[in-house]
Amino acid sequence: SDVYKRQESSFDAAPEDMEAISKVTDRFSPLLADPMLTSKGAAQCAEAAAAYYDVPIKCLFVSPLRRALHTALLLFKDHKLRSKMKIVVHPLLTEMLAGSNEISIPLAEKRKEYEEQGFDFSLLDQYERPDMYFLYNLNEPERTEVLDEIARSGSTKSYVDIVSSILRTRDKVQPKRHKKLENYINLRKRAKEFARDALEYCKENGVSSGEVGVVAHDTIIGHSSAVSFNDYSKAIFDSLDNCRHRLIDINTLATAPYSHPQFDIQGFWGFAVSYTHLTLPTICSV
Repeated sequence: SDVYKRQESSFDAAPEDMEAISKVTDRFSPLLADPMLTSKGAAQCAEAAAAYYDVPIKCLFVSPLRRALHTALLLFKDHKLRSKMKIVVHPLLTEMLAGSNEISIPLAEKRKEYEEQGFDFSLLDQYERPDMYFLYNLNEPERTEVLDEIARSGSTKSYVDIVSSILRTRDKVQPKRHKKLENYINLRKRAKEFARDALEYCKENGVSSGEVGVVAHDTIIGHSSAVSFNDYSKAIFDSLDNCRHRLIDINTLATAPYSHPQFDIQGFWGFAVSYTHLTLPTICSV
């Protein structure tokens, strides 16, 4: 299966607001929720698409974040198998929740656009609050605490504002990423759960080895292909460049332990996505 890294993205704003948004340096600002691709990111996708035209992808799993959805659309819109390609939006592929740009906007603001392009969002409907699918991946008791706080607020405050505020507060108290709302062991766990889901889906739909693609984020892809971990169970891996891919054996991933796995890197197309913060000179993985 192939995993593709998501492309460069801009933050959620109308074009006339981009100048103001570009000056936002607070990574916990609700303004940065679920960013879109920048024009540079879209151009990178267009350039990379030709290289993947002949890749035998019949089933594509995609992170629900907009930058990944847009990357998948641009990478494969003219693919030779596009008319037959199944595109499944999978909640377990979302990025690790460490900043506001990993918070999903309400699905109503993006779902229809991509469903019209053949993207299947039905897996997100399994959650009681589909808009907040990304919160169900969190550690316990953090997950319950966050969902309870959102419930207590009623309609007085958006979940985007609440989660951004919680992330800001926790960053002051526990600045180490491995102590955030989702730790690396839990991230590894959902990478495995995704692999099992993908294997079952492919079996049910007659998709063979080497015909599966994943468009996701550097952290989840890294934890799907790493062979070593640090003391915090964080994977040690080489980040992918924008719109590049890594091969991962999905069968091995599905059965490997949560830490210190061994991988045979073959057969699983993984396409990764990254973005450039408009106030920073370097490209950062997301």
